[in-house]
Amino acid sequence: MIDGQFIVNPTKEEMKRSELVLTLAGSRNGILMIEGVSRFVTEEQMMEALTVGHAAIVQICHAIDVFQSVAGKAKKLDTLHSLPHSLTQEMDRLFGQRVRHALSIHDKHERGREVGLIEEEILKAFTTSPPPPPSSSEPLSPTTSISSLPALENLTSEDSVTGERESSP
Repeated sequence: MIDGQFIVNPTKEEMKRSELVLTLAGSRNGILMIEGVSRFVTEEQMMEALTVGHAAIVQICHAIDVFQSVAGKAKKLDTLHSLPHSLTQEMDRLFGQRVRHALSIHDKHERGREVGLIEEEILKAFTTSPPPPPSSSEPLSPTTSISSLPALENLTSEDSVTGERESSP
């Protein structure tokens, strides 16, 4: 935000003068990740920044769809696999509460450590051999095993990372 104006994809020079530097990731349906720094912005300015940013994401998603239709190549969906429902239910039964608690930890590094420990326990409980080390072509996400737990389906922003509504482990 420079002089009260939001600039999508600013130059490095513009970023140096900005009161708010915000990086968003998302889809046409919503914002999935927010990172940023600011000198000071009001809640209204932040909400407007997110609205402007999401509108830009929607435009990019539309442009990708147009490019796909011009290129004529369909999305590759045959490599997407979901865990069996019975497996996610059992993971949730055994680890769901601990995962919810871990995600409510305010400190990013402590939260990451706790989620990592739980993921290790999940892997030990549900696999017979250790997972292969990540290759450069297929990095493992630290939340791959826990992201589909039913306990996380209704998790709201108030439940995670604020520490305000922590559940018992």
